[in-house]
Amino acid sequence: MSRRDESLFTPVSRPLHGIVTRNATSRVLLVEDDAEMAKVVRTMLEGAGLEVETSESGELAFDRALATTFDLVILDWNLPGMNGVELCKKLRKEKNLAAMPILFLTGHASSRDVVEAFASGADDFVSKPFRAPELNARILGLLRRSRVSATSFDDDDDDEDE
Repeated sequence: MSRRDESLFTPVSRPLHGIVTRNATSRVLLVEDDAEMAKVVRTMLEGAGLEVETSESGELAFDRALATTFDLVILDWNLPGMNGVELCKKLRKEKNLAAMPILFLTGHASSRDVVEAFASGADDFVSKPFRAPELNARILGLLRRSRVSATSFDDDDDDEDE
């Protein structure tokens, strides 16, 4: 990776600190089979105050998502075994995972790929190479909307108890 490319991954001066869900740091599942790319993205997200778990395959990621609560999934398209589109569809079929935000972070950048990602259930799409400020902003937006949605549902549940 050139120095110019590395600058694309530099965290923004105003990172995502304070992204909190349920009084805890937001948890992200990063599904990326390229170890170097996973390290770069993980470092950026952790620098922004997020807790990150990584998985290098769709099958392993699906098992982790079933076993652990995450606030966001970031998917690559090209994964060994089950690809990102298949994983996204499978996650959406799980009742307890269906509302979890999913962002594709991939080298697939054609409009056909973007449409296919959204059709599979993705909430957002960022193509590689990415710019850290844009990725940070998109992640913040997804987590904020997810948190507001969860709070709205909890408020509705509280009303039923009264």
